[in-house]
Amino acid sequence: RIVGIVDETRFHFFKLRMTTTIEARVGESSIAIRDTISNLSASPGEAQMLYHINFGPPLLGEGSEVVAAAKTIVPRNEHSSQDLATWSTYKAPQAGTVESVFFFDLQADQQHGTKVLLKNPQSSRGTSLSFNVQQLPCFTLWKNTTAEADGYVTGLEPGTNFPNPRSYEGEQGRVVRLPPGGNCTFDLKIDVHRSPEEVAQAIDSINALRVTDPQVHEKPLPGWCAD
Repeated sequence: RIVGIVDETRFHFFKLRMTTTIEARVGESSIAIRDTISNLSASPGEAQMLYHINFGPPLLGEGSEVVAAAKTIVPRNEHSSQDLATWSTYKAPQAGTVESVFFFDLQADQQHGTKVLLKNPQSSRGTSLSFNVQQLPCFTLWKNTTAEADGYVTGLEPGTNFPNPRSYEGEQGRVVRLPPGGNCTFDLKIDVHRSPEEVAQAIDSINALRVTDPQVHEKPLPGWCAD
């Protein structure tokens, strides 16, 4: 278990502290992360949290796939809308490719838990993120399939907000409001799946979350996308 503390302060604006605990156990293939944000000020404060969790080769490659129980899918911009039909799969690295970004509202179980999986083309290896949609209601998928030398990578990004300008997200109410001395907690678990059987089990657990078909928006949506 590793614990770290970071303060973020701005005179007359906010005084926040993040306490991070990262925990792993010998023999297990998972990492648990807990972040607690505390308002050290005598005045009300607010916070935003977005996790940029990036994966590349060898897990990422042509034919890799993201599996998620989506409730709503929105392309971030006009360019991303052109790739909407193939949002869940990945192309081979190609120099000069422009990134695509998609915003999600995810389905969850009765305890508000959800899971997102990234698996390799052979479905023999994968990694999944598990989190609570009451803590982290927004999910962003970043696909950057440019040449490997330039950063062939994808980001699975749960958050309190989407990666728009901070002021825009505040205007949409995608912030956590903290009273004087108040705090909030975010929990995130990362699992590594090392066999086809483990990948299949992760897919089954995500499929069990599906109650309705996703509502897919073909264009960027006001209130979701700042562009």
